Amino acid sequence: MAKQTGFYLPKSRYLELKYFCRQYEYWRYLLANPDKCPENICADDLRNAIYMVEKAAYSTDCEFVPMLLHKVTRGGSYETLVEKCPVDPPSKEEFVDAYKKFFYFLSKEKGI
Repeated sequence: MAKQTGFYLPKSRYLELKYFCRQYEYWRYLLANPDKCPENICADDLRNAIYMVEKAAYSTDCEFVPMLLHKVTRGGSYETLVEKCPVDPPSKEEFVDAYKKFFYFLSKEKGI
């Protein structure tokens, strides 16, 4: 059995949260364009989902929250993100640690 750290999540929960985050840009698009929003989607629900993702990112207490948000909402490799980073990028270990913390905090925020 793999060693479980303090920020461990089962693979199925991680994947659920990962694909939840990938909808972030779509939610922002719908909020900006309410005429394109389906009738069964409430603006408050969109704001709440966006808030959960952003709160989890800021809860990691890292200096590279925009980079982290880009990774969890749009994907991309660490190397690609570092190339776009205008300032001193975090080490890969720091980034992976913040990435794990993000999903742990989002899991807590989202609940069951």
